Amino acid sequence: MKIKKNSEWEILTPSGWSDFDGIKVTERSRCMKMTFDNGDTLVCTPEHRLKTEQNTFIYANEITDERIKNIHNSSNTVVRVDAIKGPIKVYDILNVQKKNEYNTNNFISHNCAHIEDHLMKDFWASVIPTIS
Repeated sequence: MKIKKNSEWEILTPSGWSDFDGIKVTERSRCMKMTFDNGDTLVCTPEHRLKTEQNTFIYANEITDERIKNIHNSSNTVVRVDAIKGPIKVYDILNVQKKNEYNTNNFISHNCAHIEDHLMKDFWASVIPTIS
């Protein structure tokens, strides 16, 4: 895993340009390529979240007949899903300031929240006694 911190660029969101903390680059063993009814495609991990027509986010691997909201304020349906075997580099946008969402290949994605390693150790140390 590699993290490229950001302090000079912005990313386009449905609410306009937004600051974000950086990009996390990881390698995955599998991804999926979704083809939509308008011909657009999106390659992502199964855990990638996309905004639906109901303004909620759904994991890519859970999409069945939901209409996925696009940046043109309409929506599209996934008509085909192909598995892609890796290793494949994937890029996670970290901590988008405006609603944690951004535009990806004409669709609206939800970014992940990145927690620094030293904070994760503190977090797990505090919850392990509760969940074990």
